[in-house]
Formats: sequence, structure tokens, C-alpha cells
Amino acid sequence: MQLSTRHWLIIVILLCSSPHGFADNDTAPEPDETNSLTLSEQIQTLSGITTQPIQAVNFQTEFIAYGKALPLQNLLASRLRYQNALTELATVRSRAEFVDKTLARQKVLYEQGISAQRLVQEQQDQANFQHAQLATVNQQQQALKDELVMQWGNTISTWLLNPHHALLDALISGQKTLLLLTLPNNKSLPHSKLNVLVSTSADKNHAQTAELISVAPTVDANSIGFSYYFLTDGKNIKPGMSVNAWLPEQTAKTTTKGLVIPKTAVVWFMNQASVYIKNADNQFIRRVLTQLIDYSTNAYLAKDNVTEGELLVISGAQMLLSEQFNHAAQDYD
Repeated sequence: MQLSTRHWLIIVILLCSSPHGFADNDTAPEPDETNSLTLSEQIQTLSGITTQPIQAVNFQTEFIAYGKALPLQNLLASRLRYQNALTELATVRSRAEFVDKTLARQKVLYEQGISAQRLVQEQQDQANFQHAQLATVNQQQQALKDELVMQWGNTISTWLLNPHHALLDALISGQKTLLLLTLPNNKSLPHSKLNVLVSTSADKNHAQTAELISVAPTVDANSIGFSYYFLTDGKNIKPGMSVNAWLPEQTAKTTTKGLVIPKTAVVWFMNQASVYIKNADNQFIRRVLTQLIDYSTNAYLAKDNVTEGELLVISGAQMLLSEQFNHAAQDYD
């Protein structure tokens, strides 16, 4: 509501003529929380003071975890080792198949009396050697595969074992970023699909969505909680960055009741958040809120000092705080 100069002059005149009028004082003390202001309906209208009933909502309780966006060097090095093992396995298998065909041909020639038994035996020894080598390379390839699962877990190792996995390609192109989040002690997440909010800053309002991939099979030596892999958009979060995450509680009671407080209703003084409540007698009482939770871009959730259904000042709270200062200053004088 935009007020003209004429309206503000009328407000000042009305307030100055009231018991709680504005007063000029350079050193006004902090307003007493127990004081209330009484303003006529006319002053409230001219001042643009508006109210709305406080509403209660059930919301998901959360906790904060910290992590980092993983560089791709270790991931790509693991994939390269596995691809090299596959190449070696294919080479050895091809040699073994060639030796087997040669041995079969020598046996036919020997049966026809064309080839000596010594040549058959030599070819048999060569085939035995190639098959032993094939078995060794097979074991090495399986061991490397098991190592990938132990290091990265079943889901991400599947990306590595697939030569053209879409999610791995998205990581390499920078479209996606892989996160490793470490939870506080005694916290865990479900082994199912879950989306959480992550940000490179502590501001939840600028967070983006990250999707749970899997639990990390190993625990960081410097932490005491479980770690989890998440996948997020790579536009704003790049490998190497630290991230904050807001994750849902996984306890039996995961929701709690809170009271919605629009951010326009909150005034701050001495690092304390306050709101004004209007009662039936046109009195405005300041309440200090000690438990405020970020609920959305435009609202907090309060858990103390206010009640569902009370009339909350959503416009004009700063003017009321100033008037309460001036009233306290008059009493002090």
C-alpha cells in the first residue's frame, strides 16, 4: 500500500495526539515486550497495517549434512582400468580360440597320417598355456569388477561397467555432478528413491534438487556417519565444491506441527525475531520468536510464543516497532 505525503502527515498528527504518539528521541531504549500499543482503526487503515490469522501446517523435520562434489579423476581411472582389463581379456580369448582351431586341425592331419604326433603334442601344450592364461586374465577381470563394486557400490559400478551409460556420459559432459554427503552420527537414509535440497551456501532458498543414488560402501576415516552418493544438476555445482544438504528425518515421527509466519511479519532487534499480534481491543503485542525455521522463500515456521488463529500483523510491523520504541522513550523521559 503506497501512502501519500498527506496520509503520512495525518498519521503523525493522529499518533502524536494519542497516548502512544511518536516522539523524537535520539537514545530510545529497547521496547518492553510486555507493553502493548493501542491504535484506532483509522490509524491502522492509514498506516497500512494488515493482519491475517496464523495457520498451522505439518512439515517434514530435517537435519543438515555436509559433503562435496566429487572430481571425476578417480571415477574415470577406475573405468579405464576395467576397460583395459576387458581389452586384455578379449585378446587372450582370441589367442586361445586360434590355438584351439590349430590343435583341431593338427589332430585331423595326424589321424590322416599327414602330421606327426609330436606336432599335435606341441599344439596341445600351446593350447593348455593359452587356456591357463585366459583363466588368469578372467580372474583378474572379475577381481577388478569386485573392486569397483567395493569402491563405488553396485549402482555406480554399473555405470562404469557399461561402456556407454547415459548418467556417466552426463557426468563427463558436466551436465550432472556426483555428490558425496556424509551424515551426522546416528542418521541414515532409506535405500529407495529420495530427493533432497543441496546448495554451495547455507541459504536453503537458493538450493537445488539432488537425487539419492546409493549408500557409499566405505566410510570416511574423518567422519563417524554413513555417506551417500547423490546426483545433481551440474550447472551451479561443479566438482571440488563443498555443499550443504537438507535431508528428511527417518525416525518414526518424521513430521511436526509449525505455525506459518510470513517473512514480512517478522521484525528484528538485537538479533531477535519478533512479530506483532493484534487482539480484540485493537492492541498490538510484540512476541519474541526463539524457534524460527526456514519454510519457503516467503515464510518461516514458528514453534513458540504464537498460537494458531491469532491475528498476525503481516504489513506495518516495522512501524509498530518504531512506535513502541518511541513510547518506551517517552516513559523513560
